[in-house]
Amino acid sequence: MSLWPQTGRKDAVRRAQQATNVSRGDDRLEPSATGYRTDIDGLRAIAVLPVVAYHISPRLVPGGFIGVDIFFVISGFLITQLLIRDIERGKFSIASFYDRRIRRIFPALLLVLLTTYVLGAIYCLPAEMVDLSKSIVAAVLSVSNFFFWMGSGYFDAPAISKPLVHTWSLAVEEQFYIFWPIFLFLGHRYFKPKLLWAMLAVAAASFALSVAGVFAFPNATFYLPFTRIWELAAGGCLAYGGLPAPLSTFWRNAAGLCGMALIAGSVFLINSDLPFPGPLALPPCAGAFLIILSGRDGQSLVGRLLSLPPLVFVGLISYSLYLWHWPIISFQKDYTFLFSGMSEMMSKLVVIAVSFVAGILSWRFVEQPFRKGPLRPSNRVLRQEALGAVVLILGLAAVAWYSAGFPSRYSPRELEIARYLQYDAVAMFRANRCFFSAPGIEWSFSPECLTLSKTKPNYLLLGDSHAAELHAAFSATFDKINFLQATATGCFPTVVHSLSESRKCSAAIDPIYADFLLHKPIDRVLLVAR
Repeated sequence: MSLWPQTGRKDAVRRAQQATNVSRGDDRLEPSATGYRTDIDGLRAIAVLPVVAYHISPRLVPGGFIGVDIFFVISGFLITQLLIRDIERGKFSIASFYDRRIRRIFPALLLVLLTTYVLGAIYCLPAEMVDLSKSIVAAVLSVSNFFFWMGSGYFDAPAISKPLVHTWSLAVEEQFYIFWPIFLFLGHRYFKPKLLWAMLAVAAASFALSVAGVFAFPNATFYLPFTRIWELAAGGCLAYGGLPAPLSTFWRNAAGLCGMALIAGSVFLINSDLPFPGPLALPPCAGAFLIILSGRDGQSLVGRLLSLPPLVFVGLISYSLYLWHWPIISFQKDYTFLFSGMSEMMSKLVVIAVSFVAGILSWRFVEQPFRKGPLRPSNRVLRQEALGAVVLILGLAAVAWYSAGFPSRYSPRELEIARYLQYDAVAMFRANRCFFSAPGIEWSFSPECLTLSKTKPNYLLLGDSHAAELHAAFSATFDKINFLQATATGCFPTVVHSLSESRKCSAAIDPIYADFLLHKPIDRVLLVAR
């Protein structure tokens, strides 16, 4: 017994079967009478542009990071559609599936990793080069989400200086596609009438875990695949006929406009201070779901908008643009490797331009030749080339890792200064006790942070992360003073907080002024902020 009428699933299969001209190694359908949808490429543009804008200027688009969630829904829809087609035709092959994934993912990714390695060898200090090498290994092995989960949070300051932190989303996708093709194949063979129910159960369980986890373990919920599966599975359910397509033009337009409104609202109303993904990931995913649904069996207003050539082109280069933009931004912020001395606005414009140029060149001369055209290698050659490139990059990363980041590039004096980078920021800042930065947890200082001494003068260190980083040094240098600490990221030690500051700043800082300082014998208050 099906959850919805059998015609919905049959129509989905029919549409997948009609899309016979499938991209060689791509996860989208190539132009054909019924297959290729320009509006989905346009939706990719809607996904990648907020991500780039968020990384350039978070205040401009505070929720731009939700573009990754849109990508997950798109990927789940397109990949499931292709898998259904192959399974229904009896042509399903794990080897062929992964050959397509290699063509789609590896060429541009490996080039970005190699370029990032070279830039790191030029600009990074030894400790930074070791960290970069570890992240390269994680990215090559598609486990970078686990690597960064064990490090800093996506929205924390330390993560901003990591040029490959954005590869976490690629790892989530690859981990999802380890089990999803087998799941669909076995489900189709042994319990086809219940397969849609099984897909919905997987999505529901993952969503429930995400909703609970975003409050209990927010960093793991952001990075790990178990709490992201539902986003990819949502697109998969749509591809399998989980909902009948709108039958009339009115409902197609209504679904498309509603989807666009949900995405726009998410981009501008969600921010990094709110617990994410959890329930807040539902609006952007639902928006992508509705837009794909609205154009599945006919045109809609939103579909025509997304089919405009500029948006379609940005969608075509979206993968390469996503790969290149963050290393460029990261190295420019940390080392000004492109230029220096420009105004902030001009710097951002140049970085955007360079990112687009890199994305276009990568798409044209790296992605395309490996996926189509006369230079397209055979599957056997492709595997050999991919394996050779992986071994090369892993070898280079291992050399940098085990040589402690090429310290011979620097003088003894420079190395002495650089060693100060090798400290435990969590311990030094007393993170999640006396300093707060992660969303999804209550910003309430531990008793140890505000415990008075009866034998020493009591100085309160109050402010943002710039205040937090001084506590260990002050305590070590002035050992006859008891330094208390009340610090939170982005929170100025002021009575009134600006709109750009977190709403949690009031919860963290206000009680210090309203209660603590009025009733505790504090000798000095040190106000420190950016």
